[in-house]
Formats: sequence, structure tokens, C-alpha cells
Amino acid sequence: MKYIIYYFSLILLSTNTIADSLKINIHGITLNQGNVRIGIFNRQEFPNGNQFEGVIVNSDKNKLSKTLQIPSGSYAIAIFQDTNNNKVLDKNFFGIPIEKYGFSGADVFGEPTFDEAKIIINGDQTISVKID
Repeated sequence: MKYIIYYFSLILLSTNTIADSLKINIHGITLNQGNVRIGIFNRQEFPNGNQFEGVIVNSDKNKLSKTLQIPSGSYAIAIFQDTNNNKVLDKNFFGIPIEKYGFSGADVFGEPTFDEAKIIINGDQTISVKID
């Protein structure tokens, strides 16, 4: 019996369950205009598919910081200010967003691909995202 407990303890200790800290500094928020929604994607479904983690924060400041605990890996971050709290990024007739939004990674015109927005988390990290 004590060997079974010893073996089980070794399995638990060998499992990497430690998450890294990702601090996201968000700039360009319009005060008191709904919530800021943060989507963290770890697959090619970025930015419209299933997200790894979603966070909603109050927009009572024009810039804010949110720290999340996530496992090491490649991620893309999509952020928008949901001014009417309908949980989607609203777009006009032409498909152009009418709510503020921004992405991690490279600053490109339009919606980036996963690879363009990708950041690699391996240890504690801080990124900045401006929403326009």
C-alpha cells in the first residue's frame, strides 16, 4: 500500500500544473461605456472561435491592467469594449467594427491572423494592447 501512495505522489509531483502570469495593459478605453472583454485563444480559431479563457472587466478607467494565470504556450489575445453589453463585437453594414477593439502581436491593418497576433508565454510576461 505504501508503494502505491509513493508512486501516486511521484505522478502528481511530475505533472506541470504551474501557470505563468500574463499581465495585459489595455489603453484607449472609453470611460463607463460597457465592459472590456478579453479573449485568449490557443488555437487557429482566433479570433472568432472557441477561446481558451474569457475575461470581462469594468471600464471605469481609460486604461487598465489585468493579470491572468495561464499555462506556457502560444496564444493570441483579442480585446474589445462591449459598449452595449451584448457580448459580441458589433460591426456596421460593411463588416467594420463599430466598437473599440485590439489584438496582441503585430500591429496590422484589419483583423490579424493567429500567427500575426501570436505571443509566446514562457514565464511571467507583460504585454500592452491599444484598443481603437
